[in-house]
Amino acid sequence: QQQPQQQQQQQQQHQSHQPAEADRAGAAPCVHAEQQGMHTEMTAPAAAITCTRLSSGAMRVEWLVDARRFASRASTAVSPPIVLDLPAGRADGPASPPLVFKFVVTAASPDGGSMRSFQASGGCMSIGLKSESEVILPGRPEGEAYFVQLWKTAGGRLGVDLQSRDNEPWQITSIGSGLVEEWNRHNMRSGIRVGDAIVEVNGIRGNTARMREAMAAGGHLRIGFRRGSPIANTFDISFGVKSGADSPLRGPVRHDFAQEICCRLPSGQQAFAPARTTGRPAKHIRIICELVPAAAAMAASRR
Repeated sequence: QQQPQQQQQQQQQHQSHQPAEADRAGAAPCVHAEQQGMHTEMTAPAAAITCTRLSSGAMRVEWLVDARRFASRASTAVSPPIVLDLPAGRADGPASPPLVFKFVVTAASPDGGSMRSFQASGGCMSIGLKSESEVILPGRPEGEAYFVQLWKTAGGRLGVDLQSRDNEPWQITSIGSGLVEEWNRHNMRSGIRVGDAIVEVNGIRGNTARMREAMAAGGHLRIGFRRGSPIANTFDISFGVKSGADSPLRGPVRHDFAQEICCRLPSGQQAFAPARTTGRPAKHIRIICELVPAAAAMAASRR
C-alpha cells in the first residue's frame, strides 16, 4: 500500500514543477477544488478551517468552532494556522510564499472592552487576525540591481530554491536554512527576498547552467541580484460571526501587518454577540474574515 502512495506523491511533485513544500507544524493539508468559478482551498475537517477564493478576488476564511468554547471560563480562543496562497503582485512572477495567520478571539463587553472570560461576557467576543509570517520591511525598489558577497565553505549551502523560465535568470522561490538566511538576518531592511532574480555570479552572466555551477563550487561568491516584486503586507479585512442566520460582515479596515501583527476592527465595531435564531444556542459558531490585498482593492476602485 505504501508503494502506490509514494508513486502518486512523486507524480504530483513532478507535475507541479515546484520543490516539495516544507511541513508546517500544526497546519492542516489543503485540498484544492474548482466550484462554480471559485477557487476553493479546504483544510482537513479536523482543522475546521475553510478558505475560499471569491470571484471578487477576496479570500474568505471561516473557522468552525464548538460554541461551548465561548461559554467557558477561558478569555481567549486561538485558531489552528491558516495558510493562504495570495498573489505576489505580478502574475508572471514566481508564486509568493504562503502567508500564515491565526484568528485570535477574546472575551469582550458590548462596547468592545476586555472581559475576564467568555462566561462573564455572555459569549460576546472581539475578533482579531494575527500574522504568523515574516513581514517584508521597506527596502530596495523593484528592479534595482544589487550585489552580495558570500563565502561558501565545503558542505555549505545557500539554502534557496531556484526557478528559471525559458532561460530567464534564476528566480528565488523559497529561502530556507543557509547562507542567504544568515545574510538576511544581518541585513533585514535590504535582504535577499523570494522573487529576486540572480543575474550574475562571479562575473558570469546570461548562462544559468554555468552560474549554478559557480554557486555550487563554493569559495568566494559575488552574486548579482535584481529586486523582484515585493510581497504585499497590507490588506483590506472584514470580520463577522455566524451562529445561525447570515449576518453582514463589518469593515473593511485597511491594515499593514508590517506595522502591527494583529488586525482588529476600530473601537465601537469590535464586539460580536452571536444571535440565537431558534431560542436555543447554536452548537457551532463560524468566525469569518475576508481579505483583499490592498493593491488589488485600489486597482479595482480605479476601474
